[in-house]
Amino acid sequence: MAYDEEIRNILRKSLEKIGVRIAYIRGGGVVLRERKNKSPGQAFPLGVSQVDNGINFAIFSQHATVVALCLVLPERESIDTLDGGMIELALDPHLNKTGDVWHICIEDLPGRNVLYGYRIDGSQDWGKGHLFDRSIVLVDPYAKLVEGRRYFGDISKKLSKFLGTYEFDSLPFDWGENYKLPNIAEKDLVIYEMNVRAFTMDESSGLDNNIRGSYLGVIEKIPHLLELGINAVELLPIFEFDELELQRRPNPRDHMINTWGYSTINFFAHMSRYASAGGGPVNASQEFKQMVKALHSASIEVILDVVYNHTNEADDPNPYTTSFRGIDNKVLVGSICDVDDGFAAGGYEWIWMWHKSCILKDHDVFDTWP
Repeated sequence: MAYDEEIRNILRKSLEKIGVRIAYIRGGGVVLRERKNKSPGQAFPLGVSQVDNGINFAIFSQHATVVALCLVLPERESIDTLDGGMIELALDPHLNKTGDVWHICIEDLPGRNVLYGYRIDGSQDWGKGHLFDRSIVLVDPYAKLVEGRRYFGDISKKLSKFLGTYEFDSLPFDWGENYKLPNIAEKDLVIYEMNVRAFTMDESSGLDNNIRGSYLGVIEKIPHLLELGINAVELLPIFEFDELELQRRPNPRDHMINTWGYSTINFFAHMSRYASAGGGPVNASQEFKQMVKALHSASIEVILDVVYNHTNEADDPNPYTTSFRGIDNKVLVGSICDVDDGFAAGGYEWIWMWHKSCILKDHDVFDTWP
């Protein structure tokens, strides 16, 4: 790939922020020289966190032999044109690994608008359950925000990449001093199951185009729910998923869009395309909390439908690797598929034999999301 001087300058400027110089550029990657302002980091918490000496990244992989943190700094505005602007930092297993957790801390990174992921390699023995593929930049399973395409079902971006991001510069969400939980007994619940987008996406909802099909759209329809006598909503998956997963390769369903959301990319990030007006993951997180706060204020419980028995990563003949499979298929995918009644002790209960639901009783759970 040819790089002009403008691209070179962008890369140099981005790298200087974390004390890294370019030795030379070749074939779609950056070879780094003189790394400064970084430390081994810490193993916990998993995911990305702000610590005293910088931004810490930590990811579990028991069977990986090579892990590299990939960063895209704010200069690169399009997630679909990353090949020349991605910084890769190889993690040293002797310095950046504690047990099965790989970690690194980087000083002077911006507190927001940084995209990140991982390249991970290891055994190529599919027969033993290993599906490592270093050509793929993987989404952190612990990412609280995931950036991808901004508008639901945008066919022009059906091959859009997904990467983690973070927001440490904003104040915590304000739940208000008078915020109260409904605490309705389960025997008294009148539950309305809904898909957030489908609930208000049709023009018959009477909502402005910018909020139809969004978390904010649900807020506008709370009076309608109360008129029906509803005191609980059960939301089909509101975690990040790829609605265009069926259109990435020829197949009998390649004309379809996944609107239900039962093929999760990340279990900790809100579905970013449920934000109003294509607002992206940070707005999605805030607007989700606004929705929950408004529903609880109207004495309506919120139940999340969570599906652990499969993700978006398809099957062995046609893998669509974005996260779990490429990080440690043998451990992570096995764990997802083997979910059992151990979750019941944590406030979960069966909806169908392969679904779990959680009644949200404490807003602290939302504050684990940015």
